[in-house]
Amino acid sequence: MGDRPAWGDDDDDAPREEAPLPAEVVSRRKKKVTKEEEVKEQEEYVTMSWEEIFPKKPIDRLRWLYKACKAAKEGRIKPNPLYNVVAHRRFIEGLKGSIATDCLNLIRGHIHLFSPKQQKQLQSDNFELFRKYAPISVLDSDDDEDTAPPLPPPPEVVVEMKD
Repeated sequence: MGDRPAWGDDDDDAPREEAPLPAEVVSRRKKKVTKEEEVKEQEEYVTMSWEEIFPKKPIDRLRWLYKACKAAKEGRIKPNPLYNVVAHRRFIEGLKGSIATDCLNLIRGHIHLFSPKQQKQLQSDNFELFRKYAPISVLDSDDDEDTAPPLPPPPEVVVEMKD
């Protein structure tokens, strides 16, 4: 085998140079999540599942709509699925009085999020919530419908979240 001695056959008692292996410590710790972060994450999540939204009580649907509009405004959810939920007839079932008016005002307040075609649908008589709860302009018999003043801007809706 040439001039090199076979493995382990060294004659000399000289200390050998061995390549030191660097020590390495790897830990797989889970990030500790505080209750505040958990609550914040839960508040930020907005479900778009019909199976979870439609069975809710009217006040809870209003709370969901508030969170969904806020999330759409921030860009966390897309407006198209939001429109699909809001325009569905089952979303409107059971909405009455001030809750229905607040839902409509939330939609009207965030109407800019939707496409022009969706905006037209949400502000037409085909949309049941708009037909029943939208403010109306009272015209004299002499006035023309085309000269009617536009609808007033929707009031700011304040929704109290559950604790």
